[in-house]
Amino acid sequence: MINMYISLEQENRERQGIEAKDNEASCQTDLYSAGEFDGVIGIDPNPEMWYELAYRSGFLTGIARHYDNKYQVGLTNEPF
Repeated sequence: MINMYISLEQENRERQGIEAKDNEASCQTDLYSAGEFDGVIGIDPNPEMWYELAYRSGFLTGIARHYDNKYQVGLTNEPF
């Protein structure tokens, strides 16, 4: 009986851990996408979100794409 309780408790904790990980990944993805969008359209970054690494990374990717398009830069030696 105790082993069954421990097993169920462990399953619940694993499920909660997976859900927490998925929620955090979704949040990071949303921040990255928001930053990338702001960069692509060429606006200043959101100062309230700038401290979030995912937002900052997305913004820098987006602003690079914005200026590549603006200056018609086509990088042919990109590693990927």
